[in-house]
Amino acid sequence: MTMGDDRSDDHLKIFKCLIDTGADVLRSTLERKVLNNNAITFEQYLDNVKHQFYHQFEKNRNKPCCLHSPHVNCNVNGYMDKKIFQKVYNKTSELDTRQCLDRFKVKGGVSTDELDLSDLNFFLWNSKMLSPQEKESLQTIMTIRSYICHPESTQCYSITELENVWISLENDILLFAEPYRYKKMVTLQITTLRKYKINENPKEVQTRNDCTNQLMKEESVGIKNCIKDTYDKTTSSMNETAQKLAENHKVLTTRCIKEIKTTVTEDGSNTRLHSEDQRRAIDSHLTESENKVCQTVIQSGGRLEDKLTEQQNEIRKHNVELNAVLMEENRKLTGKYE
Repeated sequence: MTMGDDRSDDHLKIFKCLIDTGADVLRSTLERKVLNNNAITFEQYLDNVKHQFYHQFEKNRNKPCCLHSPHVNCNVNGYMDKKIFQKVYNKTSELDTRQCLDRFKVKGGVSTDELDLSDLNFFLWNSKMLSPQEKESLQTIMTIRSYICHPESTQCYSITELENVWISLENDILLFAEPYRYKKMVTLQITTLRKYKINENPKEVQTRNDCTNQLMKEESVGIKNCIKDTYDKTTSSMNETAQKLAENHKVLTTRCIKEIKTTVTEDGSNTRLHSEDQRRAIDSHLTESENKVCQTVIQSGGRLEDKLTEQQNEIRKHNVELNAVLMEENRKLTGKYE
C-alpha cells in the first residue's frame, strides 16, 4: 500500500486509534476500576499485588517467596511478561538470599501514563474486575492490534475489511468510555480521526485540529461541570438523608421512651396487684393456721385438765388409804399400852 491510498490511510488511522485513543480509554478504565477512581496511586497498587506479580513473573521458582513467609506453597496462576514486570519493578539485589520478594521494589514515580496497550491489557485482565462483555471487548481490541500491527502482507486488507475493523474497534473502545460525557469526547475523537486525510494540506489539518481541540475543551469543561453537579446533588441528597435519619431517630427514641414508661407502669401495677393477692393469700393461710393452732391448744388444754383431775383423784384416794393405815396402826399401838 502507498501513502495516500485509502486502504493505507485507514490502516494508519486504525493503528493511531489503537495506540492513542484506545490506550487512553483503557488507561482511564484502569484508574476507574482498579485504582478505585485514583483513590490509591498506581505505586500503592503495585506494592499491594507484588506477591502475585512476582510469582507470575518468576514461574519456575519453587522455594518460598520470602524468609518466614506467610505465603508458603503459593499457587498463583497467570503469566506476567518480563518486560511488563521490569517496567514497574526494580531489582534491588542480584543475590537471592531466599528473601525473593525483598529483591524487588516498585519503581518510584511510575504511573499509568507509562503503560502501553499490552501493559494495560495485562493489568485489566488480571484485576478480575471486568464484566464478561468487557473481557470480550478487550480481547477484540487486542486481536485488532495484532491484526493491524502484524499484517500478512501490505495488500491483505480490503476496504470492506477495514470498515468492519473500524466499526468493531469503535464499539469496543466506547464500551469502556465512562461517564457519558467522556464517551461523547471519545466518539468525537474517533469520528475526527476517520475523516482525517494523511496527505491533506497542513493548514487545513491545523484548522481542523484547532476546531477539534476547542470542541474537546468545551466537552472537558462540560464533564467537569457534570461531575460538580453530580457531586453537589449527591452531597445534598446525603445531607437530606442524614437529616431525615436524625428526625426519624428522634421520633423513634421518643416513642421507645414512651413505650418503656408505659410498660414499666403496667408492670408496676401488675406487680402491686400480684403482691396484694399474695398478701391476702398469706393472711388467709395465717388465719387458717392460727385457727388450727388454737383448736389444737384448746383440745390439748381439755385433755390436760382431765389428766390433772384424774391425778388429783388418785392422790385423794391414796391419802384416804394412807390415813386409814395410819389410824389402824395408831389404834394397835394404843391398845398395846393400855
